[in-house]
Amino acid sequence: MSAPRVLVSIVIAALSVAPVPAMAAPGTSRSPSSESQVQRSGPGAIELVFDTSGSMKETDSAGAVKIEGAKSAILNFIASVEPSTRLGLWTYPFNGSDCGAGSQQIPVAKANGAAMSATVRTLTAVGGTPTGEALAAAADTLGKDGGDGTIILVSDGHHTCSADPCAAAKKITDSGQQIQVITVGFRVDDEGAKELSCIADAAHGRYIGVTDNRQLIDQLNDLTRPHLAVTLLPAEQRVIADVGTGGGGLVTITARVTNASDVEARDVEAALDIIRDPDAPAGQNPGISPALIQQVGNITRTQTTTQVVWTFRAGLILAGKTVRYQVLVRAVNSTTDVFAPGTVEVVDGNTLHDAGQVLREATKLAIMGDSYSAGEGSGDYVKGTDTPDNSCHRSAHTYLLPLYEADGSFNLACSGAVTADLTGPNKGNGEPAQVVKLALLQNKEGPLDAVALTSGGNDVHFADILKSCLIFPSCNNTIYTLGLKLPKDSQEYLDEYFQPLPDALENAYAAINAVLNSDDAVAKRGHLAPIIVPAYPRVLPGADRGACLSLPSIGQGELDFGSELVTRLNLVVSGAVHDANYQGIPVFFVPQTEDAFLPDHTLCDRDPYARGIDKLREAEPSLAEQLTIDVADATGTGVGRAAALYVKFQALGRRLQELFHPNLDGYKALTRGLIRWSNTDDGRAAYHPVSHQPPGPKLIVTDGPPTQTITVEGGRADLTTGGIYTVVGTGYLQGSPISVNLQSSPIALAETYAGDDGTARASIAIPRNAPTGNHEIVIMGTDPQGDAHVVRIGVHVSEPPSPPWSAVFVLVSLVLALAGGGLLLFMREARSRGIATRRSSLGSLPT
Repeated sequence: MSAPRVLVSIVIAALSVAPVPAMAAPGTSRSPSSESQVQRSGPGAIELVFDTSGSMKETDSAGAVKIEGAKSAILNFIASVEPSTRLGLWTYPFNGSDCGAGSQQIPVAKANGAAMSATVRTLTAVGGTPTGEALAAAADTLGKDGGDGTIILVSDGHHTCSADPCAAAKKITDSGQQIQVITVGFRVDDEGAKELSCIADAAHGRYIGVTDNRQLIDQLNDLTRPHLAVTLLPAEQRVIADVGTGGGGLVTITARVTNASDVEARDVEAALDIIRDPDAPAGQNPGISPALIQQVGNITRTQTTTQVVWTFRAGLILAGKTVRYQVLVRAVNSTTDVFAPGTVEVVDGNTLHDAGQVLREATKLAIMGDSYSAGEGSGDYVKGTDTPDNSCHRSAHTYLLPLYEADGSFNLACSGAVTADLTGPNKGNGEPAQVVKLALLQNKEGPLDAVALTSGGNDVHFADILKSCLIFPSCNNTIYTLGLKLPKDSQEYLDEYFQPLPDALENAYAAINAVLNSDDAVAKRGHLAPIIVPAYPRVLPGADRGACLSLPSIGQGELDFGSELVTRLNLVVSGAVHDANYQGIPVFFVPQTEDAFLPDHTLCDRDPYARGIDKLREAEPSLAEQLTIDVADATGTGVGRAAALYVKFQALGRRLQELFHPNLDGYKALTRGLIRWSNTDDGRAAYHPVSHQPPGPKLIVTDGPPTQTITVEGGRADLTTGGIYTVVGTGYLQGSPISVNLQSSPIALAETYAGDDGTARASIAIPRNAPTGNHEIVIMGTDPQGDAHVVRIGVHVSEPPSPPWSAVFVLVSLVLALAGGGLLLFMREARSRGIATRRSSLGSLPT
């Protein structure tokens, strides 16, 4: 099926190409040649053997005298050879005789254009055609002169003397001389062409037939040029359209450039040209796009092949189209460009046909979690989930379910659900725990193939934070919520709610796995089913956007804060997924959905994939207008009006429930992200995941001094606040910078460099005010291939135990004996202060 060509203007807008030098497109003075795949051997040392017999006085097909055309061809040839080429001229017969072998008119040496040209102009046509004798003598002279090379034999007829030219050519080959013979038939008859072909075949050359002087000039010049060929690896590609900054949607065009001659190709350049769409409206198609040129350099006789690579992203704007392009290659000492055409089919990536096996064969998939999984914002909610008693807002239009044409019964998620609602009853909506509903669904439908869920956003009060950003000033500094009597510092607020989240998520994944992969379910299914955890999408842009169209009250600092919040939330979720994998739970994180709304579909863009206040105008225009006025007033008149508006927001409840959630296009974008993930290595690993516990990365934790080495592989190391440790990670690029951090609340612990063996080693101190509980030490750097390399180690942080009272009593008694009661009072006061300091420090966390 032929796909339509793509507008160049669209292509340029959608392609992000690896940087190349800015140069103009190739000129049109050279004609692209489809003969780019012809394999030829070019000359080394060259001996021109020219037939100057009497028949060369005749005219060619264009009416020109052949000897004059031959002299012009030789002069052009001399002028076009590389300066370093060793060149000679042998003519026959000798002095106008009938069968004289001929003579060396120009000795084989570095080309001297002036001297050679003077000799060529004196040539005349007279005598017979002793081709065999001339060929043997020229080969002997070339061999005595220093070796091997190429004889270019130009003749206008078959031999007229005794020596058999074919036998002479075979004798050259049998002698062991590395000489090839290229024959050029200058308007010869069939018998002459047959003879010249025989000579070329016997001496590992080739035969070229020409009918006039112009062709002779072109063919001789061609023998002094490099012979380039270009091949695409592969010529046809298929890629799923993608957005964002990840690895999805990337097209790599690799062109293999070959020089099949002995002539060095100089200053080679390769250009990638997008072919224009001939059916584009007038004025919207500038023709072939400016060439994306890469300088290749010289391709020598010893380096016959090189590769040129272009990389670009096929964006969603190209979805459903085919990009047609060609790669053109030229050298400054070549008269012909060579080219190879190719195509890239860009598919939308929104069907099961585009998905990897983990999704393509998951005919029974359940959705669990919170509003971003329930389908909040998509509309058309399942009956009974949009009432005063139940506002779960479940929809069959959430991510993934439309792929299977599944109804809402496979959607178990609930808007507003916290992680505890996965394992316990959701009292606010009168529903049982989602794992209970999962068990009931699996009993009814049989073993499910997969579960997908988002959870954690409500645990950190994501919606309340966005409302605070919308209504109150500077949410990046202070968070205002209805349940707080006083505002809180933004970082303290986040730290408080983020701290228990990893353990809660791990417990939820374990509970889901216990139902999904029960012994009975695995026995019936025959393998484990994966738990798929999409990243939360960025509904706000982090980069400077100038103005946020649908949220004018939010400034750049708040946009940055909102983006950082999503980054932190996804980091915590991915860390919990990683820790759950340590315990053998087949759970997989999907980072591709984080940038699903980027770069042009956030709440600050003209075509958002999420619902802002402006979207309320479609259903409730008067309410939307009043809220817009209220937000503007509250933003400009201080905290008091803002607090009143926040109460109003809360009172409106379900009427504003869809704010900040994906719309139908948003859930389709999330589905595309999941499809892209399913084609990655991680997605392929999720198809029938292994049953054994993954080993996890290996890290050595050395507690010092005294030195105690703990090898941690797939478990957790017990650390204490205030403790000093040495961490060691391997597999990094020699000398590359390394950072060591404590997650899930980001705390920088150390900066170092990888050693000569690629080992990263750093001494760290766990801050005394670090949150206790399960965390990760993350060592981030670069591997020898230049890719990100991250080593993680699960740790449990606790406060150090207080010294035994018996030891304290002995110490106090000793002090009393030495210094009296005054010192005891001082020690008691110091200890009391230390406990108070440690307790108070738990309320804050460095960022």
